[in-house]
This record gives sequence, C-alpha cells and structure tokens, in this order.
Amino acid sequence: MPPRDLEKVALRTIRPSVADSSSASASNPSQSTPESTSPDRRLKRQTDKGRDPGPLISRRRRVPVSITRNACVNCKKARAKCDGNTPCSRCTTRAETSPCVYEVHIKRAKEELMKQIRELRTKNRLSERIFRTLQSREKAPNILRALSNGESIESIAESLGRTGIDEQEGVSPIGSPSSVVTGSEYELGSQIGSGFSWTTVSHDSATFDHLFQLYFAWVHPVSTLFSEGHFVDSYKFKGQSQRHCSSPLVNAMCVLACRYHTQSKDSELDSDQLGVHFADAFLAGFEPDDKSITTIQAAAVMFLVELGRGFGLRASSYLRLATESIAELSASSNDELPYVLKKTIQGIRCLNVLVPFFFP
Repeated sequence: MPPRDLEKVALRTIRPSVADSSSASASNPSQSTPESTSPDRRLKRQTDKGRDPGPLISRRRRVPVSITRNACVNCKKARAKCDGNTPCSRCTTRAETSPCVYEVHIKRAKEELMKQIRELRTKNRLSERIFRTLQSREKAPNILRALSNGESIESIAESLGRTGIDEQEGVSPIGSPSSVVTGSEYELGSQIGSGFSWTTVSHDSATFDHLFQLYFAWVHPVSTLFSEGHFVDSYKFKGQSQRHCSSPLVNAMCVLACRYHTQSKDSELDSDQLGVHFADAFLAGFEPDDKSITTIQAAAVMFLVELGRGFGLRASSYLRLATESIAELSASSNDELPYVLKKTIQGIRCLNVLVPFFFP
C-alpha cells in the first residue's frame, strides 16, 4: 500500500498504560478516564453492599443471651429457647395466655422425693425408738422433760445414746445417712454379720445406699432381672444367706449404678473410678461355668453395663451366657425357686426382645 493511503486509514486509539495513567493522574488528579473509574465504582458499590449488615441482621433468628436447660412451660410447648428468667423474655414480649411457670426436671424431682422419703423414714425410726424408751420407764422423766422444753426428736434420740435397739432396728447415728434403699420399698438397714462384706471395693454403707438407690430407681423398674424382696433379705443377712445375693451380683449392680450418678461440686464420690473398681472386682469373682441364679442375674446386669459403654460384642456374650444358663436352670429346676426364676426368665426374655433395636 502506498504511503499516502496509510494516512487515510482510521486507526484505533491506543489506551494509555498503567504507568502512564498513574503518572497522568498524579500530575492532574482532577482528570480521569471513564474506563478507569467505572470498574472502581462498581467494585466499591459491591464492597459497600457486602459490608451492609442491615439485611443480615434482620434475617437472623433472635436468640436469648443466656439459655437455660430447664425452659418454662410456654417455651417448651413452642420448642423455643428460654433465658431462665421469671418471667422469661419470650413470655414478656409475647402475649401469652398462660403464666411463665417452670416445672422441676423429673430427675431432680425424683431425687428430692427420695431424699424426703429417707428423712421421713429416719424420723419415724427415731420416734419409734423414743416411744419404746418411754415404755421402759427408766428414762421417761428425761424424755418428757426434753419434750416439754421443745427439743427436737433428733436431739432426744441422740441424748439416749446407741442402745440395743440400734442393733435390732439398724438405726443409723444422727447426722449419718440411714441405711435405707429409698428407691425401693424394702430396707437394707439391719445387716447381720458385720465381719462379712459382699465386695472388697468399699465398706462405706452410705456409698452402697446411694448406689442401690440409683439402681432401684432407674434400672430395676425398666429391666427387672430379679426379685427385689428376695435380694434385700439375702443382702441383710451377710454371709448367712447367699441364695438370692452374691458378690458378682452386687458388684455388677454397683457398676451399673455408677453410670447413673450425677457428679456435682459437693460430691466426693468419683463414680467413674469407683465403677472401674467394681468392674474389676466383678471380673475377679465371676465364674461363667457357675449356673447359680445370682450368677445368671449378674451376667444379665453386665449386659446392660457393656451395652451402655458401647461394647456390643462383649454385651451380647453376657446376654448369650445368661440366656443359655437360665434355660438349663429352668429345665433342671425342681420348683425350688419358682418366683425368683420366673422374674429372671421374664427379664432376660425382655432383653433378648430389645436386642434387635440395639443392634439393627
């Protein structure tokens, strides 16, 4: 093409480079090309829009600052969070027809009820002890004088001292927990044969009282594996009657009860470590070849223990052993243990029915 024709060709405008634009803007900041400013404006608009918290805050669900586990009745019905105040923030902001009321948790209510039953039984025993002392007419004037002065039953019983009535009725000293299984209608207070112990883990009667309370309150009503009355009778006569109670059964019950203990700041009982000790004591005294009724019951209890720990294979082995042993015992039974045997058979049968739900 001739040089003259090149002058007539319309060429596109070459955009300035970044260095040129920066130098130009530095020399004359008032001038800026639309191409360089428009993307910056869009970017700034998007950034400001992303930083705007207005729409996000309005869409968030309003949650109370403090949340309590025990919600009020209205929040429970609405399945909403509750701050635990009286009245709570939700009931004050909404027009609720019913008042803001908190119901005590069933576990706390049951523990409080068990504590009241234990205190009432202890007070009843002390009252009976005072009445019997009045019949002897030896200390009657002192007791009547104390009653006229307005002294409490506990202080009067403490002034009487520990007599032979304590050994007969199994009354605990004032200030110590009474030997009563409050989760059960049977009492374990009078334990004959003080030199004998069902387990080597602990000899503290208060610890066993607490563990048996937990077992008979939470486990026994759901999984009844033995006769409660027969067990208590054998437990009281230590070493004299092992027909319905044995060391493996006591250790297994205590292992399972330790899992239901609620650790608190004031509690000195280390339930986890104590449960390990009871489990070791059970394994040391457990004989799988023993076909006695208490060994079968202990194996069934250990099924629940291992199931709660998450060891399904070990739990199924205990249940299989209990099922096979109870079948052999029922086949060879001469109607010597009809009621106890019936209770154990029904309990193990229920566990076998529940196995498919535990191991789908």
